Amino acid sequence: MVKDTLRSYLTFSRSQRMGIAVLGGLLVVLMVVRVTMHYWVKPPVITDDKELRAKWEHFKTQQNKEAEQSKLPVNINTADSAALVSLSGIGPKTAQKILEYRRSRGNIRNYQQLEAIQHIPGNAAERLKQEIRFSDSTVAEK
Repeated sequence: MVKDTLRSYLTFSRSQRMGIAVLGGLLVVLMVVRVTMHYWVKPPVITDDKELRAKWEHFKTQQNKEAEQSKLPVNINTADSAALVSLSGIGPKTAQKILEYRRSRGNIRNYQQLEAIQHIPGNAAERLKQEIRFSDSTVAEK
């Protein structure tokens, strides 16, 4: 009885056997391609030192530009939620409070107004001193 049940599960029709053979063949081909790929796909080789130096200099200048841009003070009156969250001490809820404050009461002009917004204690506002500005031309002042 067990033998007959097992035999009925392992008996496949001709089309099923062909499908299994095709899948097995594809599996073998994929494994061979994976193992031999490093022989027929070579990484690009830079033979010219000038080209390598030029690429390195370009990379360094891009990194320096990004670092300089990240050090610029953020205008708290024009920043969107993502820019506000990038500041130290400001999370998503605080950023939302700042945006709501700007919509309802207008621009934030100084630290006292910033400290008055819920979820911004005085010490967090002080840490933000170097990271924010209140208008287009002036860096945040006490």
